[in-house]
Amino acid sequence: MAVSNSLDERYSERPEWALAQRIVASPELKSSRKLCRFFLYVVDCSLRGAPEEATEQQIGIHVFDRPPGYNSSDDSIVRSQARLLRIKLAAYFARVGDQEDLILEIPRGHYLPVFRSAAPVPELQPLEEER
Repeated sequence: MAVSNSLDERYSERPEWALAQRIVASPELKSSRKLCRFFLYVVDCSLRGAPEEATEQQIGIHVFDRPPGYNSSDDSIVRSQARLLRIKLAAYFARVGDQEDLILEIPRGHYLPVFRSAAPVPELQPLEEER
């Protein structure tokens, strides 16, 4: 999927953007233009620190071409596509992306992606008492 050159230039040094590009090029997402558009829109919102633009209403307007003020209670496009996107992301990280250094998740009930290290967190060992 072609992505705006301005986003590529803006985020060229960001590992989160590189991960997003690998995900949209993966078999899990590359065949779904709308899902890729949704995904890259929310990743952009996350990287810009603009959570107010990653609401159901804003996604419906900017990604799914709904008119401003549309009733999201009657039109579940964003919720249904978010559910599908979460499934595709889980499939990506279970298969193609199982060696990624970063994990990207979109928590249920939210649309803004969260990035975290894939490295396991070491268990803390209790300190031995001094004798």
